Amino acid sequence: MNDNTVLGFGNTGATPDVEISWDTDSFNILSQAIDQPMEIGAVGTGFDITYFFETAGQFRTDYDADFINLTDDMELRLGTGASNDGDIKVSSNSSNVLQIEQVVLDTGTIEVGVTDRDIPFKWWAETAGDFALFTGDTLQLEDVDIALGDGTKILYGDTIGTGDFSVESTSAVLTYLQVASDTGEIVYGLSGTDIPIKWFAETAADWVYFNVDEVEFEDVILQMMDDTAIEFGDGDDASIQYDENGTDSLQITGQVSGLRRVTETVIANDTLTTAESGKVFVVLNDTDGISLTLPAVGAGDNGVWFTIIDANAVAASDITMEPDTGDSISSGAANEGFSSDGADKIPCVATFIYNHAETTWYVEVKELDTGTAAWAPDGS
Repeated sequence: MNDNTVLGFGNTGATPDVEISWDTDSFNILSQAIDQPMEIGAVGTGFDITYFFETAGQFRTDYDADFINLTDDMELRLGTGASNDGDIKVSSNSSNVLQIEQVVLDTGTIEVGVTDRDIPFKWWAETAGDFALFTGDTLQLEDVDIALGDGTKILYGDTIGTGDFSVESTSAVLTYLQVASDTGEIVYGLSGTDIPIKWFAETAADWVYFNVDEVEFEDVILQMMDDTAIEFGDGDDASIQYDENGTDSLQITGQVSGLRRVTETVIANDTLTTAESGKVFVVLNDTDGISLTLPAVGAGDNGVWFTIIDANAVAASDITMEPDTGDSISSGAANEGFSSDGADKIPCVATFIYNHAETTWYVEVKELDTGTAAWAPDGS
């Protein structure tokens, strides 16, 4: 058939329904009415079709296997683009890498779904049952890791490209940063709904634990460096620091009316413990015979001491201090008690300090005012 010769199908020779022709530079199949169906093959009698390109690439359909195939490096282009070259191209190369690229660099975007009409997207991992799923407003990771290279940041905040905060790991150092200095804060939990945090130390079973309203230290040292202060009070009322640059001493400064020891009131017989070392025990009992037993002091417990105040208001209401088995108190014999003499009503004070080498409690006695009360071994 020569150029522009028409092969017609249907209706009449003068006005066929479908025309096929060659018009000197293109092959045309035309329908004389719009929106007419065109079928190639039928169910059970389809064709395998191969379309050859200028290079080695092919576009083909496989009837038996039910697929359409673009061979390596053949591009499927979407959009008009410049000179009908498309906007986005999709291809697979000889290394089995699926590539989605822009035809013109830095133009176009990829969107899945439309606003408020999400398309759930599931990406299966190598291990059975593991996946990443974006659905609704949630990204779910099921046994899937996110691996960020050294110096790669996670940015938080509405400002695209910088955010308000960043998290990154560089040279094995995890860093939390503010984009703008002195802005924002990091909050754990909500008021009244704490999140317990446990931070393990290098030594096994050692940790710092923030739980409820307490910070617990398990064999962990809280070390304040030189000239670093611990401050007390809502208005930084007082502070403690070691002054390395000045007097090389521990300093307590601020609105301090006095350094107060922990005080406990005693009204009945009791046994003291080394954990209570440094306490002041005020004995208030108007009946005679209150007895306090001093603890057994182990070799590693150094500087164990107690202060006892006989504050009884009634004469002859004595206090008796009893040593642990084998220990002595002041000049008394081993296992001998040590008592206050309350013949008058004037309070008196005694501080008991343990000496390991001599297994003896040494006593410093102070009498208030001019009373006759005294502390001494009582022969018990």
